[in-house]
Amino acid sequence: IGRAVLRSAVGFWFFLIPCPASAAVFDGDPSNYLDLLKGLSAGDTLILRPGEYKAGLPVHGLNGEKDRPIVISGPEEGPRPLFVARTGRNTISIVDSSHVTIRNLELDGRALPVDGVKAEGDSRWAHHVTLENLTIRGHGRDQQTVGISTKCPAWGWVIRGNEIVGAGTGLYLGNSDENAPLVGGL
Repeated sequence: IGRAVLRSAVGFWFFLIPCPASAAVFDGDPSNYLDLLKGLSAGDTLILRPGEYKAGLPVHGLNGEKDRPIVISGPEEGPRPLFVARTGRNTISIVDSSHVTIRNLELDGRALPVDGVKAEGDSRWAHHVTLENLTIRGHGRDQQTVGISTKCPAWGWVIRGNEIVGAGTGLYLGNSDENAPLVGGL
């Protein structure tokens, strides 16, 4: 084989080898976080500044990878972003998402009949979701109002270091009709 042919063959195979995309870190605030959220991909991190977030946190169609989760986080120390409940929508809504970490946020239900964090019943699945260091308060209008809930098939969840105060039900994992189990997790 001539050198030119060999170089062409090596160059061709080089482009077929998958190279991981670079991860990005985004700085979000109440004015831009929804636009940033839509563009997140595997390995990306969205750091949310302290402030009042009035449009909830729709984690819809966000899919990280096993070793490259999508991270949505408030700062490690100091004041946290505050997500306030609104009528008819759960404060953090999860639909068809996987390998997502949500941490260091505060949720205030304001006694509205909405859940704090919910893997929605119309979702096909929500797997490998990590919820850590969340403060969930005021999601306690009645017993049906839940701090953290899964109503779709879910697996591999990690729920740790959260504080749930004043919820009707703190955790409701799985669905009562057994059609949406939570399998495995910590």
